Amino acid sequence: MWYTLPKACGKACGLKEKKAVAGNRRAFDKAMKKAASHAWNKAWPKAIKEYEQAVKEFPNDVTALLGLAIAHFEAGHLEAARKLFQQLYEAEPQDAVVLSPSRGHRRAHE
Repeated sequence: MWYTLPKACGKACGLKEKKAVAGNRRAFDKAMKKAASHAWNKAWPKAIKEYEQAVKEFPNDVTALLGLAIAHFEAGHLEAARKLFQQLYEAEPQDAVVLSPSRGHRRAHE
């Protein structure tokens, strides 16, 4: 599912602003699969790298952004995680996945 994220958050959240243009689906899926595997093994730096690759392909993908936020949190990068969670919340304040990161964590790794 695609969401439009607030323009003001792009640079502040450490993400480059991009138009909602379809990226390379194959590269995205590959990065997400690798990220989920690294997250499962608690290899957070590797998971972060793969989630960042996925976000490069589809910058507004909630699952990729949520996975990236959780990986940053688990790696102890609390400020980066906070900015990403805030970005997600501002984009979709009623989204139960965003409001409950533990549920989102399961969704991000299904």
